[in-house]
Amino acid sequence: MAIPRPRPSGWPPSWWTWALQGRVAVMTLTRKMMEEAGAHETDTEEFVDYPRFIRGVEMGVLIRETGQNTTKVSIRSNNWVNAARLAARFGGGGHARAAGFTCRGAAGTALTLFLKEARRFLDGTRD
Repeated sequence: MAIPRPRPSGWPPSWWTWALQGRVAVMTLTRKMMEEAGAHETDTEEFVDYPRFIRGVEMGVLIRETGQNTTKVSIRSNNWVNAARLAARFGGGGHARAAGFTCRGAAGTALTLFLKEARRFLDGTRD
């Protein structure tokens, strides 16, 4: 597999979005990136865990295009954001510290929708 597996700081900056005052670290993988790397979905499953270990990050998120017009969003939280409640806002679910959902659209669309709702959770207007 061609996708590198070093610490998060070793991945290309284009894969990352830092949002909400650095409290959210998002890794985005498009179908094109996966194809170019010769990677499969199972090769990326653990990637969502890495951003959580970055100082100041409350949520690590992996946004991965899984099909034509379909994107999977995986969420991991460290301390106080309930990932399952956040995912439920998009019809998903999981556990307090690990959850996810699938949505229609490309990775960029999923990122925009997710960050809008994540802001509410981080600012305390959602629990």
